Amino acid sequence: MKRLWKILLCGGALGALAFVLAYRHAAHPSENHIMERAELGWLRNDFSLSETQFTEVCRLHDAYVPRCAELCRRIEAKNTEIGRLITGGNTITPELDRALTEAGQLRVECQKAMLAHFFSVSRAMPPEEGRRYLQRMFESTSLRSHHMSHE
Repeated sequence: MKRLWKILLCGGALGALAFVLAYRHAAHPSENHIMERAELGWLRNDFSLSETQFTEVCRLHDAYVPRCAELCRRIEAKNTEIGRLITGGNTITPELDRALTEAGQLRVECQKAMLAHFFSVSRAMPPEEGRRYLQRMFESTSLRSHHMSHE
């Protein structure tokens, strides 16, 4: 049961992040591009990117954000459905089982899209920096498995 709640919390956090990004992007698209470029500045510094490489990374980021936001929206909707089904009963019904399966499939779809994005970004970098970037993204995102405690 602890695992289910951890999954729900992670999904909720991703959904909230997607909402904030989507809202900010919709509210002020021209300001967002400037802000996102500034927010991505750490990539230029940490991975020694040229201006051309950094511009390509920003382009890839801009292309990925809508896909990420959509996946987060779908995950959040599924988590809401799961929450409703959990509070409406005290057993795993066929409907809850289906919703949990669908939530798992959405997480896999999200992880594949995220990984594809990370690979694209890494290819826009010098090879050694791209490898370091992939390692950092693996360690700092949901792609890395998290140890589950039974304590």
